[in-house]
Amino acid sequence: MSHNTIKSPKILHTTDYGMFENIHSNRDVDRHHLRRLTKAIQTKNLLYLFPIVVNKSMEVVDGQHRLKVAEALGLPIFYLIDNDITKADIAMVNNNRKSWVSKNFIDFYAKEGVKEYKQLKKLLDDYQITIMAGVRLMDGNALSYFSGGTSSHNLRSGTINGDLYELAEMICELCKYLGKERGYALKPPFMLDVKSAIIRSEQPYEDCIKKIKNARHILPMMLEVGDTCMWKLKEILPPPKVREEIDLEAIQKKQKESV
Repeated sequence: MSHNTIKSPKILHTTDYGMFENIHSNRDVDRHHLRRLTKAIQTKNLLYLFPIVVNKSMEVVDGQHRLKVAEALGLPIFYLIDNDITKADIAMVNNNRKSWVSKNFIDFYAKEGVKEYKQLKKLLDDYQITIMAGVRLMDGNALSYFSGGTSSHNLRSGTINGDLYELAEMICELCKYLGKERGYALKPPFMLDVKSAIIRSEQPYEDCIKKIKNARHILPMMLEVGDTCMWKLKEILPPPKVREEIDLEAIQKKQKESV
């Protein structure tokens, strides 16, 4: 047997979380990362592909967040024991690992044939808008650029919503047109304000776009930091005086009937 042969440690699993020890040099638990990881594992449990690494004393060298999530959800934690591994080794590997950015996830899911990601990629290529603006414009549940906190998670987990892709394209075209005179028109907050005004007006999308174009002169030429055009957009597209919670399905049905 060659001295260069590497013996791979066996991957084990357990629900006895108390058998593991913490190392004092471990980073503090990142609550934001913990919440994000919990959502990801609840969506699809892939813990078996990412075992934690422990030393011979059962001290967690890598994977403390995965261990905490597994314990919180009552899931088996997968682990491997390496007698020679150190925190310095893990730090060196992590430092040299290239993490995926949002664009990598979009390209991956688009190549996998996921329709919504193909649509999002087209929006980004055609209009050079920000990724989150594209995601929220397409999402039937997002009425504001700042509302909700799941868009980034959905993007990475392959679950973005493309219910309003056609409207998103119309808004991008409109804002591209308006942007020739009003530079803020292609900024995400304004684009989402336009979307919100159109949805709340319950008028056909095409009519709304035409009204905003025809009334563009009432939009300010410039916006100060923190300003919004929503009050002007409401003048152009006043919402119904009496309304209940937005019924997206009913609105979309009405749009189809008007074509």
